[in-house]
Amino acid sequence: MSGIVEDEKKTKWPAIKPKRNINITPLKSAHLFSLPESARVLNETIGRFSLNGKLGLSPLQKMTAPMMVLANIWDEDECGGRLLVQLAPSNWGILDAQFNTDEAKTDDRGGSSGLLRNSTGMAAECARNALLLRVMEEKFETDLMKIAMTTLSSKILSQDKELFATLAVDAVMRLKGSTNLESNQIIKNPGCFLKDSFLDEGKLALVKPKHIENAKILVANTAMDTDKVKIYGAHVHVDSMARIAQIEGGEKEKMKEKVQKIISLGINCFINRQLICNFPEELFADAGILAIKHADIDGIERFVL
Repeated sequence: MSGIVEDEKKTKWPAIKPKRNINITPLKSAHLFSLPESARVLNETIGRFSLNGKLGLSPLQKMTAPMMVLANIWDEDECGGRLLVQLAPSNWGILDAQFNTDEAKTDDRGGSSGLLRNSTGMAAECARNALLLRVMEEKFETDLMKIAMTTLSSKILSQDKELFATLAVDAVMRLKGSTNLESNQIIKNPGCFLKDSFLDEGKLALVKPKHIENAKILVANTAMDTDKVKIYGAHVHVDSMARIAQIEGGEKEKMKEKVQKIISLGINCFINRQLICNFPEELFADAGILAIKHADIDGIERFVL
């Protein structure tokens, strides 16, 4: 061998002029055989390889490495492939040798030289970008969760703080960068548990019928409000909050029985002269009955006639 070839790092290698029909498969085998037992991760049958660690060149590797470098320089100049080996770790050299072998098979079948190498580079770049994006999203969402849980640290939400933090983060992420919080609608549903709260797409509402055909109307002037204390101005003295809950539960059961009697009449529209509170209104909506409250006297007279 004559002459000296210098790379960008000014390292001197013996000059070997590559031929067009150069075969670097023996170089790959020699390079692979020279690796330590723990680093033999490239299997020619399944194509496995490792990118871990920079392995020092053994005496045998020092003989094969310059030949592999020059083979890749020729591949870069002649085929336009991406140069992978410039005094690189042994694993990179073996991987690039495998690329050259597969590209030679592609050329024999009439394919485009360098197609495999370029396609692999594009795929690796896409995979890298996807992984980086995913890592950033997970860290960003984790930080948002911590901020939300800190903000929601209160006595009311202490038992379901993680749930509401998740709901808050999901609601903000669905805005996709917008600061218009009015896009998120909060609907309070009395009588339910905090743990039953959920986030859903679209617009939600306490749905009740708006259009009725063959209406069967019941016109009434009856109390549909369970707040008896407020209505009659009565006073209740109890020894605990649990007792108040029992009284409220009893009043709610009375109202439920009253609503069931109205539903059993077979109507699909209920018009009441007085107030209809939220609880009976929900029961009517579940039964598919349109409930109208605070109807004026003139309107009721028209229905009667």
